[in-house]
Amino acid sequence: MAPSSRERDAYLQFAAEAAANAERLNQVYRDQFGTNFNPIVPDTVLQGGYRELVNELLDIELTSMNDLRSHTYFQSDYAINEYFRKMADGKMDNIITLLAILENYNYIQIQQLQQEQGQS
Repeated sequence: MAPSSRERDAYLQFAAEAAANAERLNQVYRDQFGTNFNPIVPDTVLQGGYRELVNELLDIELTSMNDLRSHTYFQSDYAINEYFRKMADGKMDNIITLLAILENYNYIQIQQLQQEQGQS
């Protein structure tokens, strides 16, 4: 649904980053505890128009960043702490990107409304 290839590429980058983060976390977890990290991640069904989808992604990224950041406060293992911190920082980058996408979307809609009003 992304209206531009730049936005589509940003979403694909989010997905690739999430997969890489999961693999790195699993590796550190496996080294530390000898088993794979197997979180239970609930399925998310995104519905609505483009703005609603971006808002939902923003909410998911904010929640995820807060969860990851909270894990950095009490980890005694430096490597795991650093991975959580790096993942939380990446989530903040995603949040800023999503906010920029929403701002751009709002700007386009405002321009369209102004053009419609100018034609009336």
